[in-house]
Amino acid sequence: MERITFNQLSTMADFAPPSLHIVHELNEKAWRSRLSDRHLCRRLSGEAYELSASNQPPYATGIAESLVNLGFVAFQEDQYDDALSKALEAQTILENGYDRTWLSRVYNVLGATLSHLGERSSAIDFLYKQIGLSQELNDKENEASGYNNLAIAHLGLDAEKSLKYYHNALALLRELGNRKSEAVTLHNIAECLIDKGASSDARPYALHTLELAKKLGLSHIEISTLGLLGKIHLAENKAAEALSYFENALAQATQYHPKQESIILKCLGDYYLKQNQPAEALTYLHRALELAETSAHKARIYACHESLAHTFEKSNDFAKALEHFRAFHQLKEAAFKEENEQKVRSLEVLHRTEVSKREAEMQRQKNTELQRYVVELETLNEQVKELSLRDPLTSVYNRRYLLEHGVKLFNQAKRYERPLSSVLLDVDHFKQVNDTFGHSIGDLVLKALAKLLSTALRSADILARYGGEEFVILMPETRLDSAVLACERLRKLVESYTWSDIHPDLSITISIGVAADLSLADYNAQLDLADAKLYEAKRTGRNKVCA
Repeated sequence: MERITFNQLSTMADFAPPSLHIVHELNEKAWRSRLSDRHLCRRLSGEAYELSASNQPPYATGIAESLVNLGFVAFQEDQYDDALSKALEAQTILENGYDRTWLSRVYNVLGATLSHLGERSSAIDFLYKQIGLSQELNDKENEASGYNNLAIAHLGLDAEKSLKYYHNALALLRELGNRKSEAVTLHNIAECLIDKGASSDARPYALHTLELAKKLGLSHIEISTLGLLGKIHLAENKAAEALSYFENALAQATQYHPKQESIILKCLGDYYLKQNQPAEALTYLHRALELAETSAHKARIYACHESLAHTFEKSNDFAKALEHFRAFHQLKEAAFKEENEQKVRSLEVLHRTEVSKREAEMQRQKNTELQRYVVELETLNEQVKELSLRDPLTSVYNRRYLLEHGVKLFNQAKRYERPLSSVLLDVDHFKQVNDTFGHSIGDLVLKALAKLLSTALRSADILARYGGEEFVILMPETRLDSAVLACERLRKLVESYTWSDIHPDLSITISIGVAADLSLADYNAQLDLADAKLYEAKRTGRNKVCA
């Protein structure tokens, strides 16, 4: 598919010649089929795109409508950078045209995509625009879709707002008589209430959803709702009723789709784990993991490994527990890395789109705006670069940044005979923290420690997460005795910190190794020396500084 550039917009036709009226019919059919048959949606909008692009001059509105549909399909298939690219191109065309219905739809795609990428502020802005346009056009279906996406964008931030927007969508869908979308929205409300801890409030919504799903033959909604009802009863300590719902869900999921089956199997595994029946839990969790691995769904895979780790721990099979914990940790880290890389790619899409728009604008405004655009471009490049050098969990620098700058600083210090100290520190008994309090508490400890160290260090010092619970500090212009004094202050600061704010039974100490020898061959050798001193601190009692 040939890409249309922004500079070509002025040469495109704004209105369709009589021979291209079929383009609107194809795109409208594609939009209507986007939820029920995305393959049909892709085919129809692809045909419409080719017709519009091959016309002389190219038909801009037809191209934009096709891109909206193709962007939505890419969003459904989790290709968020491609969805964003197509939607942004369509937005530029439509905002310079007259078709406000499709402009409202592209705001929908942009809002949903940016929400999934974690760019919630931008997502909410687009969704408000969509809802406002839909109200002006009296397009209640698209307005309801906007409220639904707005509710999703607020999940995890403000449950009350999510529920408010879901109810707005529900009212519109009932007015339209759209029973299928009503069932989906009722399901979402029930799920939101469960996540909020209001299981009893969720029950009537879940039961109503189940009734609608059975009437309308919505198998995937019925299976998911049975799972929700299992969770509701489990939260209310009604184990027998919960098991009945889970088993009913599994019986249907087995006949429906491996994804649904994997989800319900894990629910059953977690159910038996909570009932202190690890043998039964293992049976279901192993099957859930097998299906999740078949579909290569990282989040479900590492969630299964985490549950298996807890189950083997309860069975006193600590070797197996450790094996699954390691798999969980590695896969979760890989998923976070992949998510971070996708955010970087999406930033690059936004960046490229802005560049294209600015190029077109610079042609109209000549050189008067050139300097301002260059400065903004440099800022965007710095943001992308900065994101690639940060640890996603703690937001301090990552190992890549540390090693690059460590080599430079070491070589400079050696050349100009200036002091440089390297510090390697490690959280004492961190595995025990994870095993006792859970990995979510462990993550909070690492975040709090990084923040505590950052606020205590000088602006010239470089703090980086080296791996796991290890951090490295580079201290330029700092001799060994001064570095030891600074590290002793850090050690006391960590020891006296109120870790009970994270968990009442939590206390944390750190062990520190310090090296400042510039006669060594290279920076890696200095870091190895700091590591040896850290090992000495660990070996001789922990919670100390060795240099």
